[in-house]
Amino acid sequence: SRRARHLYGLSSMGNEGLFPRPCQRSGGLVQTRIHQYETPPDGFNGTRAAVLDRFWNYPKRLIKLVGECGGESLPALPSLPEPTAQPQTPPTAQPEPPTTSAASAPTPATAPTASPAAKPPTDGGTDARAALLECPEVAQGIMACPVDWQPKEESLLLWQNGAGTGNKMHFLVFQMAYVEEQKLRLANFSTLIKGYRGVFLQIFALPQAVLFYGPGEDPAAVWRAVSETGLRADPVRDERIYADYCGKPIQRYRDLARRYLPLTSDLAECIASTPVDDEMLVIHARGVFFGENTIPLSGWADKLNTHHPPCTLYDKLVNQYGFKRVTVVHGGETEHPCFFDSVAGQPIKPWFDGFRERHPEVTFQAMPLSKSAQALITDICVVLSATHLAHSYSTFSQNLGVLSRRARHLYGLSSMGNEGLFPRPCQRSGGLVQTRIHQYETPPDGFNGTRAAVLDRFWNYPKRLIKLVGECGGESLPALPSLPEPTAQPQTPPTAQPEPPTTSAASAPTPATAPTASPAAKPPTDGGTDARAALLECPEVAQGIMACPVDWQPKEESLLLWQNGAGTGNKMHFLVFQMAYVEEQKLRLANFSTLIKGYRGVFLQIFALPQAVLFYGPGEDPAAVWRAVSETGLRADPVRDERIYADYCGKPIQRYRDLARRYLPLTSDLAECIASTPVDDEMLVIHARGVFFGENTIPLSGWADKLNTHHPPCTLYDKLVNQYGFKRVTVVHGGETEHPCFFDSVAGQPIKPWFDGFRERHPEVTFQAMPLSKSAQALITDICVVLSATHLAHSYSTFSQNLGVLSRRARHL
Repeated sequence: SRRARHLYGLSSMGNEGLFPRPCQRSGGLVQTRIHQYETPPDGFNGTRAAVLDRFWNYPKRLIKLVGECGGESLPALPSLPEPTAQPQTPPTAQPEPPTTSAASAPTPATAPTASPAAKPPTDGGTDARAALLECPEVAQGIMACPVDWQPKEESLLLWQNGAGTGNKMHFLVFQMAYVEEQKLRLANFSTLIKGYRGVFLQIFALPQAVLFYGPGEDPAAVWRAVSETGLRADPVRDERIYADYCGKPIQRYRDLARRYLPLTSDLAECIASTPVDDEMLVIHARGVFFGENTIPLSGWADKLNTHHPPCTLYDKLVNQYGFKRVTVVHGGETEHPCFFDSVAGQPIKPWFDGFRERHPEVTFQAMPLSKSAQALITDICVVLSATHLAHSYSTFSQNLGVLSRRARHLYGLSSMGNEGLFPRPCQRSGGLVQTRIHQYETPPDGFNGTRAAVLDRFWNYPKRLIKLVGECGGESLPALPSLPEPTAQPQTPPTAQPEPPTTSAASAPTPATAPTASPAAKPPTDGGTDARAALLECPEVAQGIMACPVDWQPKEESLLLWQNGAGTGNKMHFLVFQMAYVEEQKLRLANFSTLIKGYRGVFLQIFALPQAVLFYGPGEDPAAVWRAVSETGLRADPVRDERIYADYCGKPIQRYRDLARRYLPLTSDLAECIASTPVDDEMLVIHARGVFFGENTIPLSGWADKLNTHHPPCTLYDKLVNQYGFKRVTVVHGGETEHPCFFDSVAGQPIKPWFDGFRERHPEVTFQAMPLSKSAQALITDICVVLSATHLAHSYSTFSQNLGVLSRRARHL
């Protein structure tokens, strides 16, 4: 069809139709979006009555959107809340009513009805295992679950894990994944129940064992045979479980957790009686903070503190999404730093007190830090009732976020790497169907490991450096409203000083001994004057020679960086790709001298390149290394540029940005120009590259054709202003000729320039066009405008693309 914009259907057609699962395998359609749904069989028994019941009564809330592909250019569909008669009524364990009206529903006496076993899981998940697997109890504490495979006559005795509740959940889920994938007959929970006394069993209603029976088997008869004869125990060890199952798709983990970690009735009832609140952010604040004030943190304690979100992330979330209520749930062994009321024996105002003052419109509640079982159950009820949950560096809060049937948005740091449930990038785990994972990053920024630096990071980490680096899953959820970040003086020019603390003067820690960040820990400035030194702490060991510490042992080889004869953008490409090669090959030295001789003029008015960058490893003295290198020389690596492009073009763009910021520091003049330019979130900066050769009637071909057909049309700028409401537009010229949007004649005939019509259509927009000039000073001014932009529309140009990636201000390209 040439009309179809949205196609809806089940993914269960597998590979038999045009839409295989996942739909990404077929690549999607350009002008049409494919929406794939799934209806889990839910114990479907194959009878005609069951088939009809499935058609008429299949619960809507079990119909899952599992994939959407193609149609990226289409506007998002409006997503309306599912209508319910009583939206705040606590969910019950009754089956969902038919979606047809009473008048249209089948009415004969023989009309099939849903069996109780097919009822949908409740929000609380009291009967999650039975709801998903229809597991009757064949003996006291023995659940028998039907499967579509023939179980092997083997069992697994689940073993204990001595760590915290979150790791206990990990181990149980991973072991049950192993049981299912190995198609074992029985999973024996008895050792867990004996060992996990107390809190764990107040959360989860574990069975003594789970028995699996295949097609045609009678569960009672199978259990009798198992109980009489016993089963061979599988000798698997926990290391093998972790190696095989850690990092598997997160939706698979969720399905297993909900199946084999049913909640106790008390906890499920607590969740069911808690109203859904989409305007509340629940924060799990894990406090694990050991060591004296002046002692450097190391090992596990260091890892915990640098991997936790800073307090300022919560400011950012409230500012961005406009939450009306915030509840903080304490966790861990100690008070969380955001609640500290003293440091080194000196009283300070807790960070969250300042948060309340900055957000008088927010209703704030902090659950007390308590280790009683009842208090923990209450905390867990709050977490599992949340639709918006900010988790800590904690397998406990991550597991609860995944287990939850209410959670729609999970917020946390990506710096946990592969150690938690949410690896980075989050796409590796596949995302969750009904929940969106938001991953943020807080670059360490010279963190020096002392307790003082850790505390300063918690309290004062700049919000503008907290980056959203990934979002996964929850494709069917409506988009979150995003509010502009409030600032006291939005138009005040940023300076090269470290960003002031986000707490107010009254609420900031004030004792004389209050910890402060060391100079090395200050955030890089917007201008990035000393970007390389800020990221790598590279001292100058000789005139123009920067020595950079690395965590690897350099090889005694060097690379003489070569020139590229193309434009400034390609010169930047070549330099960055060569430095990627130097780092990945672990060479001792990168020699820039040829570039500095060859790139006279504009390039060196933009970038303050060193003569060379020397790398020194752990335990090495940079001065001594440089003396040895300068006396003896180094073998030059004979790499060629074709190899560089083949190896490094197309690598992750964040990696490219890190390298560009590290090895392309701006000149002081350019950095000062950017620093003195106010931040303007209501301005769109357009880089309009004019490369338009050939006479009016001559068809374009080759390179000229490519340049012009790959450029944005002028109407894109109309679209952006209409869509996002920019108040100011500045156009920066680039390239060899006038840009077509400024043409005032064609084939000798005068015409009205397109941008003149733009001004008439948008009288509310302040418009400025930088003149087309080839002078060095004009180019520096243009670059300053581009690098100061928060919203940049780039051309088909490696120059403006590179500046957008290099920029520390750009938020949208």
